[in-house]
Amino acid sequence: MTDKLEYRLYKGGYSKMSAEAETEGYTVYCDFMQSLVNTVVFIDARKYTHEAMRLFKERVSGNLASVGRNAHFLLILCVDANSPDYFEQMTVAKQVCSDNSFAWIYEEAFDELVVPEGQVEEFYGLRRIIEDKSVVPPVVDPSERTPVKADLGQRITSYIKSMPKATVVIVAINILVFILCTFKGDLLYNKGAVGLSLIQSPTEWYRIITSMFLHANLSHIFNNMLLLYFAGEITERAMGPRQFVAMYFFSGICGSFLTFASEIITGEAIVVIGASGAVFGVLGALLALVAYKRVRGATLQVPRIILVLALSIYSGFRETNVANWAHIGGLVAGLIYGIIYCIIKRAKGQRA
Repeated sequence: MTDKLEYRLYKGGYSKMSAEAETEGYTVYCDFMQSLVNTVVFIDARKYTHEAMRLFKERVSGNLASVGRNAHFLLILCVDANSPDYFEQMTVAKQVCSDNSFAWIYEEAFDELVVPEGQVEEFYGLRRIIEDKSVVPPVVDPSERTPVKADLGQRITSYIKSMPKATVVIVAINILVFILCTFKGDLLYNKGAVGLSLIQSPTEWYRIITSMFLHANLSHIFNNMLLLYFAGEITERAMGPRQFVAMYFFSGICGSFLTFASEIITGEAIVVIGASGAVFGVLGALLALVAYKRVRGATLQVPRIILVLALSIYSGFRETNVANWAHIGGLVAGLIYGIIYCIIKRAKGQRA
């Protein structure tokens, strides 16, 4: 590994495991996501053996399982073009990639990541972190360098840096607005809720946005924010914060417009509040990311996500006072956004 790469991983929120947990030629970085730990293993291709890797993964998985966490592994084979045995290294690296779709290659001499065809294209935002050459370590006089031992404060700081910033901000705004509603509830609901009957002038289209931050009660906001955080954490890491925010609001807006369409068709006036349409959009985008293999995991499987969505929509239609068409509109919008995003990313990767 290079100092530049290690610095980018550090800035991206990854924590390096202690030396005691490493095998010779193995360097391990972890990104802690609630019960899931993204474990990235950088391996000197000259040191790789299938048996050593198997034992290493068993040990790490066992250690994490003992504290209630699951490990999700990505292998990165490090090769050096300046080494006389470069071709032997590449042979090993390519063989590992052919046996494991969760494996990439890192060219140390050129500071370049190579993702062979057929491999997972993204790993919770890690590819963006590695390929972001704008992040460079500060120049430090070697004589001024002092060893720093990781402490609790550093671990907390690293965890905060690794949090999905856009998702956390959206959740925080929703919670803040909900608290304000306990003091100014009638005013905020009257001015912020959405429905065709409430939009009396062109200046009131803002309600489509404000309604996404209002919730009827504690159960309403708790369910939405819990789902948003856990699904949003994975989706944002895969898409990046800007694309995630764009997708989120696009889904919420589309959910409102489908609700308007249902009002016109049925002739029934509907007043809607809640982030559910946008949250369903996050789930739709996540479904697209999993289907296009930009996100993988033992619990992230297309049939499982479809089943969860189907049960959620079915449950909504069995209950009253649920904005079902907002859910469906947001879901479809998020799915379409996610599919387009994956297609564009795949096309860019092929051109590269």
